[in-house]
Amino acid sequence: MKKTNFGITVVDAEGSKGRVKIIFTVVKRHNLTKVINLVKKYNPKAFYSIEDIRYVSEVLPSYLKPWYKRNNFRLMNGWRKGK
Repeated sequence: MKKTNFGITVVDAEGSKGRVKIIFTVVKRHNLTKVINLVKKYNPKAFYSIEDIRYVSEVLPSYLKPWYKRNNFRLMNGWRKGK
């Protein structure tokens, strides 16, 4: 999942049958099938849970931000006419 630029958090845990890893990720709804296919490809017996998130308070690296939230227009701030 790291290679496909999905941000993840990995936690080592103890399951009922031994050591496991818990992977947390927040993805947009249109990427959900891609993530599920990745999980099934690498671990067909994996347990996964999907929850609806309304707000995420995390600063993302610029390559993960939408184009309109990147600082591309910061250069034009000097050209803006004042009040």
